[in-house]
Amino acid sequence: INFSRITMSILQFPAELFLEIFRYLSGNDIIHSFFDVDFKIDSIISLDSHLMFDLRKLSKDKFDYCCQQLLPEYSERCYSLKISNDLTWNAITLFSSIFDIELLSNLRSLTLIYLTFQECKAFLSKQLPRLTYLSIKLNITQTDRKDISQIISADILPVLKTCVLEYRGQLTFQPLTANKSAYLLSPIQYLSIDGCSYDDLFIIFQYFPKIKSLKAKILDYKKQSTDIYENLCTLVPYLNELKLQIEHVPFDSIELLLKNLSQLKSFTLDVNHNQEYLDSQRWKHVFEQSLPDLKHFHFHLTLHRRKQRTFNGVLESFQTKFWYDKCWYITYYYNENLEQLHIYTVPYQFKEFNLGTNLIQPIILFSSFELISNMANLDMNRNQQEQNQLSYVDMTAYCEVERLIIQNYSSTLTTSIARHLPIFPNVHSLELNYAPSTISDLTHLTPLNKLKHLEMLIPLSSHIFLDLLKSCSMLSSLTADFNNLLNTTFHVDDDNEYLISYVQNMIKQCWLCGSYVTIDANNRTKFLSIFKYVEYFRLTIETFDHLKTILPLLMDNMQKLISLQIDLIEIIPELSVIEWLDQNKKLLGTSYRYNYQTYSFRIWK
Repeated sequence: INFSRITMSILQFPAELFLEIFRYLSGNDIIHSFFDVDFKIDSIISLDSHLMFDLRKLSKDKFDYCCQQLLPEYSERCYSLKISNDLTWNAITLFSSIFDIELLSNLRSLTLIYLTFQECKAFLSKQLPRLTYLSIKLNITQTDRKDISQIISADILPVLKTCVLEYRGQLTFQPLTANKSAYLLSPIQYLSIDGCSYDDLFIIFQYFPKIKSLKAKILDYKKQSTDIYENLCTLVPYLNELKLQIEHVPFDSIELLLKNLSQLKSFTLDVNHNQEYLDSQRWKHVFEQSLPDLKHFHFHLTLHRRKQRTFNGVLESFQTKFWYDKCWYITYYYNENLEQLHIYTVPYQFKEFNLGTNLIQPIILFSSFELISNMANLDMNRNQQEQNQLSYVDMTAYCEVERLIIQNYSSTLTTSIARHLPIFPNVHSLELNYAPSTISDLTHLTPLNKLKHLEMLIPLSSHIFLDLLKSCSMLSSLTADFNNLLNTTFHVDDDNEYLISYVQNMIKQCWLCGSYVTIDANNRTKFLSIFKYVEYFRLTIETFDHLKTILPLLMDNMQKLISLQIDLIEIIPELSVIEWLDQNKKLLGTSYRYNYQTYSFRIWK
């Protein structure tokens, strides 16, 4: 049989394969792409009771269609809903004006992005009786303090199990008073909050007695009476995972907290600028005396403005039988560019890593012969063990890192030990603050075919940028300095058309930052050619006159534009912008929504 000549129609796919494909697509994409293609596919779509509607990056027309046509028709089968004000300006308020979310009677998962606290309160005032997952990214300032109890109510969200709250400010919790019984019945088991005070931790324990996992970023600290720590085990008996990010909290308070949460099985601590957490004997005492069931300990400490590049004496105190028996391995990394010393457990359990010049030093420390021998009890000769060390570290040490920031890097460190696997195997976002000499410098670090976002604020040579785009097959988002990017594309010579073609075909989302954008006779054609197929575009300009020049060019030439944000250095009165737009109504047309707020002009098509 010549299998190369066997063809199969998509209509011959079994129903199970279609349902598996549909798991990776939003409900709006499934219906738009597959509905009415064939009766068989229509019947399979009707079997899928878990449609996920993602409205975060839709054009205005498609957004209206989903709200007015698809959601009413498939309301009982909508399992997940995602809406954002980020690239689709004011979409959450528009959604509420078009569609009643209470009609989504089987909604289990809800994600809301970049909305104000008041918008969030209004949106969540509706009854959502089956919602089990809620993720909210609030757009509030650092000085705001908002009462979280106003948006998480057991009356409205009676079966909520997971809640994720992200914001740039600080949320707080009102002490329980008259409504105590309602919140004590809160079913939340997994809670993540991006900013609260240390005091709030203890109110959280009162609000959510069924909580199993808590992740919190602590912004403020005030010393508490020791009485407040009493009976924590009985207050939150199911809490077995605690993740804290702290800066000003002393070790005494954390020690007291852990002593009263003896049921913990997993503890993660990210500390900023507090050297007292390097006391290995103190940690050992806490673990042995207070946390008998603890299985997982993840730790990261950052010390700033450090001239000291090593801390071998302290490191040795963590390399004892106690730590090896627990499989908790401590190593360090010194970032010369930022003068930061990082001490952390490996495998590294955090999403972002800032890389300087000497990453290999901690990997060698981690993969020492004695450590690996103790860990794996391998019965082989030394050469075989050393090969296994590198393989083990390559696969596990930094596999949780999704965003990699490179300040400076020397590829000779990796090539000198003949690395055969990238150090960071799962990076999706890469920020380059140095110019690699070859693409292989980067492939030693991370597989480029997994990158979705690239940020480069430094000039790259044209051939390096072209090779980079060729290697990043999944790349769709780019953040770059405007002048550097234009210079790179201007000096390509024979490869000029190839480079521009790659940018046009790959980049859907682009943010020009660093220097403000000016378009003149020398760069106009190049500028419009590079960015004409971008769908989500953000740039910075200097004056109102620049806005009057650039906006018409973008609206006329960017063929696939969905979202545009123009940041201004000059403060322009809102009335002036509105009057100018009224005089140029044809510029935006009727299908656009726009908003101007002091320093930012936003359009959603």
